[in-house]
Amino acid sequence: AEPLSQNLFNLEPKRWRPLRAKLSPTFTSRKLKEMFSLISECADHLMDYTEELARRNEPVKCRELMTKYAIDVIGRCAFGIEMNALLNDDSDFCRIRRNMFRPPWSDFLRYKINNYLPLLYDVLGYILPDTEITDFSTRFVVDIINYREKNNIVRKDFIDTLRELKKHSDKVGDF
Repeated sequence: AEPLSQNLFNLEPKRWRPLRAKLSPTFTSRKLKEMFSLISECADHLMDYTEELARRNEPVKCRELMTKYAIDVIGRCAFGIEMNALLNDDSDFCRIRRNMFRPPWSDFLRYKINNYLPLLYDVLGYILPDTEITDFSTRFVVDIINYREKNNIVRKDFIDTLRELKKHSDKVGDF
């Protein structure tokens, strides 16, 4: 009922162990060192942006600034795309991030039913409407995977790890 809840943090041990073994090599210290140039490039954009704010004598919202920087780094390192969150405050990613902290009433209802009436949730969870965040996230990842497969692009990042797991799902286990 909730595709985003199916992640390493929420899986039971039978499903968690094989997936962790396949996904954790994506985040080794060696891989992170290889990402340093990408992170550094995002930091250069951050410096340029803050210098522009200082030149215009505008106030700096540090939390907002660091959040946008984090979005840029995650987009570049995990998904292989430039988010440009610093320059584009109206981007889909910034809008979704803001909505994550102001969930609609349907999310609240789903959460309460799931916690207090899990058997009912198993039935109603599919009927209650999906959130914009779930739709956006799944569409985003599927679009990236399809684009890379269509254009034969390999970047050795998190998306490529997911592509390999999808191709060779028999190696993950019998769940």
